[in-house]
Amino acid sequence: MSITRQKKEEIAADLEACLRESQGVVVANYTGLNAQETTDLRRQSREQEVVLRVVKNTITERVANKLELGELTQYLSGANMLAFSASDPLAPAKVVYEFAKKTKKLTLKGGVIEGKSCDRAELEALAALPAREVLLAMLLNVLQAPMRQLAATLQAVLNERAS
Repeated sequence: MSITRQKKEEIAADLEACLRESQGVVVANYTGLNAQETTDLRRQSREQEVVLRVVKNTITERVANKLELGELTQYLSGANMLAFSASDPLAPAKVVYEFAKKTKKLTLKGGVIEGKSCDRAELEALAALPAREVLLAMLLNVLQAPMRQLAATLQAVLNERAS
């Protein structure tokens, strides 16, 4: 049973809204996922505020070209799932990457992160990075280390003179 033109236009409008709002979109091949695995993936994605959509490649291609995301079309072949996030540009890649590591059935193909096209290797590298908050904490620790060492040295000198 084919989809009516009106239904295709509704799907395209929904996809266009998702792509406009998203900071990151990832294309993944979902061939081989069973119903339970798909449900688990959707649950995990909701927890991370990631939206998953399965849309026909031709509709995705038209919408991507309309929004000047033509680089996304190179990943549109076969059974594709799109993952979007409006809040965190790396969240879709992280969700798909972590799930793919567990199931071995889901495959990252590529995507667009903050307007930059990323292939599979780049997405996997970005997904393997710690969360933004963890990176900021690490940076803060590095910046505070010299001050802590100076304070400890000065305190040692004061303690030595006091005794």
